Amino acid sequence: MAFDVFISYSAKEQPVAENLCGMIENAGISCWMAPRNVVPGSHWAASIAQAVRNARLLVLLFSENASISTQVAREVALADNYRLAILPIKIDDALPKNVLEYYLSVCHWLDISKQKIEDAESEIVSAARRYLGLKTGNVLLEDAMLDIYDNEMNQIGTAKRNGVHSEGLWHKTMHCWFLSKYGDEPCVWFQKRSGIKSDFPSLFDITAGRHLLADESDREATAKINIELGETVSFSDMHYIGVRVYSEKIEKFYNREFNSVYLFDCGNRLEEAVPNPKEVSGVVRLNAASALRLFNNEISRIQGEYYSNNEKQAITVAPVDFVPRSDDYYQKICRLTIDFFSKGSGLSL
Repeated sequence: MAFDVFISYSAKEQPVAENLCGMIENAGISCWMAPRNVVPGSHWAASIAQAVRNARLLVLLFSENASISTQVAREVALADNYRLAILPIKIDDALPKNVLEYYLSVCHWLDISKQKIEDAESEIVSAARRYLGLKTGNVLLEDAMLDIYDNEMNQIGTAKRNGVHSEGLWHKTMHCWFLSKYGDEPCVWFQKRSGIKSDFPSLFDITAGRHLLADESDREATAKINIELGETVSFSDMHYIGVRVYSEKIEKFYNREFNSVYLFDCGNRLEEAVPNPKEVSGVVRLNAASALRLFNNEISRIQGEYYSNNEKQAITVAPVDFVPRSDDYYQKICRLTIDFFSKGSGLSL
């Protein structure tokens, strides 16, 4: 479990906390919050303690309700114990009392009590970035800096993300494919890209994929999977299967990538995942053997189980519903999914 920010709040302010979380995550900062990130069936208190221990910053949504919440007091005490920075965001006229007054007396406050939280997004993101030692300001996704390479994967410099796709520059990404068994059958999961995405909106794609920012490792990119899927993945639980070298041009869109590809046995976790709607509309589970026949053009359509907003529905998909690939990548992933549950090791692209 790896992320930057733990969000502490009173359950009575959950909608506001979810809004706050979305703002921070949209700036590329990974967050943990309950109940979203508590693994079903796990011990609640232990999950909270572990999450606080692993975070770098506790963002406290401070209110009258938070000031009297024993849960919030425990989380702030844990943060102090583990020497986390604490950023209190004040959303009403309440003042800290008792134990919170002690812990928060030396903190720098962000007072947004006179405005809507939506209007304070830039202030909140800038403050979080300062505490985390990141570049201040809300960096737009297209302005994020990526390392760029020659075709032998030798680094030659850096460039903005929008430039790597418009100019056809080689760069690195991390792909994590979620796998599971449904009954006794191996299955592979695809995300459905949000309809507001500029590239390939509403098409099915890799379960989770991240562009590697400048100097970023696969491990660090893995910590941001929850920004897309609302699901935290431990890097140690992922199975590395190699680097895919991929080059294509679709109209004005270039893709020249070195993809580090991983498999992850997710069980049934994605059935209850709450993806970021700005990134992902939902996820679909497909039988790997049937999907292989689909991508080999042996059949025209298959049925899958689609999960969105905690609802399940049967859907039918065709190749046209997926992000186009000029190679046999989807076929390889389907074969690897089948082999994963029969062999379990020694897999490669």
